[in-house]
Amino acid sequence: AQRMATFVGRVVAHSGGRVNDHAAVVGVARGLSSFEGLLAEVASHPSWASWDPYAACVADRTSDTPSVGMAIQKACHDTWFDCANIPEQCKESVWSKADYVLSVYHNQVAMGDASGAGPLSTCYFNGSAIFAESAVH
Repeated sequence: AQRMATFVGRVVAHSGGRVNDHAAVVGVARGLSSFEGLLAEVASHPSWASWDPYAACVADRTSDTPSVGMAIQKACHDTWFDCANIPEQCKESVWSKADYVLSVYHNQVAMGDASGAGPLSTCYFNGSAIFAESAVH
């Protein structure tokens, strides 16, 4: 149950939250039988975690620049947003460019996402992005 609780914590972090009651997470982890069940639990914003209303899709700083560059390309290709219109202040580095592009992508795609997977389906990019708490961005 402890390893699953750690995994639950990671899913919460990738969903813009932070676990604040570890014992409750262990209990939830014991009752999980599927990944879909975990996603449904996290999507309900349970009280054992705090949820940042200002969380945003940004480049994961533990990723590497080539992967982040590929995420930018995918996001620019897969949305209506014209990446030629990125504000100048967001072009200073691959990280600031990715933060802007990935956030725009997530906001556009999340509005039409009926899967219930939340940020894990609209803000992941093979590990190059994270739906992070505002303290991170």
